[in-house]
Amino acid sequence: MTGLPIDGGRFLDNQRLCLERADRVGFAERRAEAATRGRLRGFGFANYLEANGGLQVSAAIAPGGLPHECAALKFGSDGNVTVTIGTQSSGQNHARPVALYVSETLGFGADAIVVREGDSDALPVGGGTGGSKSTLTSSVAIKRAIDVVIAKARALAARKCNVRPEAVGFDRGVFSVAGSRRTVSFAELVAHYPGLLDSEGEAALQYGSSANGCHACEVEIDPDTGAIEIIRYTAVDDFGRVIDAANVRGQVQGGVAMGLGQALVEIAPTPEALQRPLATSNFNHALRRAAEIPTVDWVDNGMPSSTNVFGAKACGESGASAAPPTVMNAIADALRDYPRARDLQMPARPADVWAAVAPGARV
Repeated sequence: MTGLPIDGGRFLDNQRLCLERADRVGFAERRAEAATRGRLRGFGFANYLEANGGLQVSAAIAPGGLPHECAALKFGSDGNVTVTIGTQSSGQNHARPVALYVSETLGFGADAIVVREGDSDALPVGGGTGGSKSTLTSSVAIKRAIDVVIAKARALAARKCNVRPEAVGFDRGVFSVAGSRRTVSFAELVAHYPGLLDSEGEAALQYGSSANGCHACEVEIDPDTGAIEIIRYTAVDDFGRVIDAANVRGQVQGGVAMGLGQALVEIAPTPEALQRPLATSNFNHALRRAAEIPTVDWVDNGMPSSTNVFGAKACGESGASAAPPTVMNAIADALRDYPRARDLQMPARPADVWAAVAPGARV
C-alpha cells in the first residue's frame, strides 16, 4: 500500500523464538501462583515492523527530494584518519561502526580513526539526523569516499611500481602487483603524497531498511490499587548485521523504557482553551524510573539488510515501537475477566485500572 519495500526478515521465527524465550508454555502455572497472592497476571506479545529512514517518504515531501549525505576522509601526517560525516549521534554511538568500517577497509588501526560528526561547515551537503537513517545513509557516502581514495591510491601505487593501475591489487591497506612481490602500503602512500588522497563521497538512498521483531511481556496487577508491575520483558529483534552488540542492547533497553512510559504513565494533556501542552519539561512530564523498568532479555535474530554497506537495520526506535502494544496486550490478558477493562487506553494508569476492576466489575 505504501510502496515501501521490505528487505527481508525472519518474522515467524522471531515470534517462535520470543515465545520460547519468554516461556509462554509455563505461563498458566505462573498465573495460578500469582492468583494465590491476590494478583492478576497477564502475558502479552506483539510483532512489529519498522521502516527505518523514511527515505521514500522524504523523496515525496521534501523540497530537495531524497536526503543527501556526504562523507570526507582526510589523512594526517601523524598517521590518523579523520572521517567527517554530516549526521550527529545523540546516544547511538554512530562513530563506532564508521571507525570500524574505515579501519577494516583501509588497514588503519581503529585507534587511528577520528570521526567528526554533525559539523555543517565541514561538508558541502547533508540531510541531517532523523528517522533512524544516519548509519544507513552515511555508510554509503563513506564507501563512495573510500572508493575514490582507493582509486587514487591505486594509480599512485602503480606509478611507484612502474606498472599499469589494473595490475595493482588492494587488500586491507596494502597494494600489491600481481605475479610479483612488490607491495606498497597505504600508509606509505599517505606519507609520500600528503593531502593528495583526501577525498569526499556523496550518497542518496532511495530505500531504508526494515527492522522487525517480536516482544513479550508479563505483568502483575494489584486489584486493590490498580498498580501494574512489569515482571519480565523479552525482545527478539532483527536489526540486520549487528556491529556493536553492547550498544544495540542499550538502545533496546532504552527504547523499551520509553515504550513502557507511553503505555503506563506518559500523557501530554492540552487545555482546550490554550491548545498547548501542559507537560513542557521532564519536571512535569511523567517518566518511568530505573527501578520500575525490568532488564530486557534481548535476543539478536538478524537478517542482513541489502540496502546499505553495513547490512544493518536501525535499532534505536524499535523498543518504543514494540513495547506499548506488548504491554497493553499483557494488561488486557490480566484483566480478561473484567468487561470494563476492554476499553482501557494508554496510558493505563493505576486509577484507570482500579476503576475497571473495582468491586462489582468482574463477570
